[in-house]
Amino acid sequence: MKRIAVMVLLGFVVVIGTVRIASAAPQVLAALPVGEPYKLVCHNGVCGAEFSAICLQPKRPAPASHTPYRVLAKDMKFLKLTGLRADGTVATLPASALKVASLRSQTSVRFFLDEDVLEKRQLQSVSVGFDHMITLLPAPEEDDGLKQTVADIAEASAGVERVSESWVEINADNVSIARVTVRISNELPNSGSITKDMSDDLMERAISSETTSSETALDSARQLVGNCQRRSRFMPLRRCLEEYHDQIMLGLNGKYWSALKPGS
Repeated sequence: MKRIAVMVLLGFVVVIGTVRIASAAPQVLAALPVGEPYKLVCHNGVCGAEFSAICLQPKRPAPASHTPYRVLAKDMKFLKLTGLRADGTVATLPASALKVASLRSQTSVRFFLDEDVLEKRQLQSVSVGFDHMITLLPAPEEDDGLKQTVADIAEASAGVERVSESWVEINADNVSIARVTVRISNELPNSGSITKDMSDDLMERAISSETTSSETALDSARQLVGNCQRRSRFMPLRRCLEEYHDQIMLGLNGKYWSALKPGS
């Protein structure tokens, strides 16, 4: 069962990846709830982290990497952006300071902000958390032939409001496994390799964040990471984790669309 939890999702890759509309604005996306907040990692003046995502509009094209997005206004209330000072005190930052961009098609997005934001507030670190799915809108472009209308956006976000809570609950195990891969990827160094002991430590810390997950999900997550560790001689650990993550998210995306159908 543990292998099936990940591998059965592969069949959705071709189905989802074949729908395209020329010159259309890309899909509205949704970022999945994260449970414990993700710490942003700072590099070259920018602090950011990856988050799992799904597409809400299968008939529109998937976004290219680094396509700018923004959080739907009514979902801003779910975002919690907190900073930690050297003395241990916590600061709350305005969620509007965050920027969003797509990463790998519709399966992942990056939340980020300029490192200057931390320096001005004398913060050592910043974390992002949200316990609801958050609707993300693509930034409009002048050459978008088929633009996102108010009705398009309302329809996409209405689906999230209607089924997201039950959908996340039903698919909790695979959502949890995907989150583990993301938490590990977010903490991997930008270059170079790490030892197995280091990757084991990252895995256990990521798994310990999944406080409500089943033992089946946690065991599957360990198997998945173990597979990537064994493959790390031939493929970077991050890339392997990304591939597993994206396969899981594509499968979950198909289940989301099924949940929207009448009678589901």
